[in-house]
Amino acid sequence: MKNLLGKSFKSGLILSIVTFAFTVELAQKSAIQAVTAVKQLDCSNDRSLSEQTECFRKDYGQADREINRVYRQVISDLSTERKQKLIRAQQAWIKYRDTNCEYRSSIWGGIQSVGFNYSCLARMTRERTQELRND
Repeated sequence: MKNLLGKSFKSGLILSIVTFAFTVELAQKSAIQAVTAVKQLDCSNDRSLSEQTECFRKDYGQADREINRVYRQVISDLSTERKQKLIRAQQAWIKYRDTNCEYRSSIWGGIQSVGFNYSCLARMTRERTQELRND
């Protein structure tokens, strides 16, 4: 009887491990498919609300990468004193941008507010990027 219970336990454990591994593999494949779908998303056409939100998110991501590139370029040419001032100004601006967009998008509900927030973040980030370029 003891031997039979040991075999049942081992069989159950092996089955659990195989099931877990299969589940992890499916989850990884789903994640890869989701990332691929987002990369292939055509934001030039009308899409569902969730796809529009993803387009706004991607647009903000591009704006964020550009401001970081410009910021690194600008700050590298400044004296120590001006660097510190720009760092403080940029930190204050980020707080303002995030809070302002959060406020402005709060008029909408659900996923609409998320899309509007990304759109606001992208717009304000591009405006700040232009300010940095003009410095």
